[in-house]
Amino acid sequence: MMFKKTLASAVLGAAVLVAPVAAFAANETAASDTADVTSATTTGSVKFEAGHLSLYNVNDAVDFGSANAATVYASGYDKTADDESVNVDDFLADNGQWTLNVKQGGWVKGTDGTTAGETALNNNATLKIGEKTITTDGTDLTTGNAANNGKAIDLGKYSLSVAKNTNVNAGTYTNTLTWSLSNVAGAATK
Repeated sequence: MMFKKTLASAVLGAAVLVAPVAAFAANETAASDTADVTSATTTGSVKFEAGHLSLYNVNDAVDFGSANAATVYASGYDKTADDESVNVDDFLADNGQWTLNVKQGGWVKGTDGTTAGETALNNNATLKIGEKTITTDGTDLTTGNAANNGKAIDLGKYSLSVAKNTNVNAGTYTNTLTWSLSNVAGAATK
């Protein structure tokens, strides 16, 4: 009788263990009845979403000082101002290349300036960042990619030159610069 109890317990115990293993085994490499199985494969996957393209740490304002109109007429006016160092973060995850462009809006009179003063500056003044002349059509300053993330990009100093023999008018004049980033996706995303 002892033999029957032990055998029945062993058979019942084996049945309980087989059920969960069979359910899990459906997702595993199947056992072979006829050959040795010495290798298997597992596939893992992950998905990343594209992020953003951002420009930051751009100077809010630049002051080129002041000069006497007679001095500008006799000698011209050349003034450098702050250095422009910007940051661009490219988390588009497209292996692309971005281009940083800036354009000037043209010189505009303040409350104490004149229309003739605007015209004199727009016709005779050159505005630069580093070695690049900033135009009303826009100027590409630099290009980059995700390798630039978190790094400052030094574009050089701002400079304003007004040609000799220019009759500037008294008053304050401003020129608004508009910055823009464009991106061309890399070959890996096409």
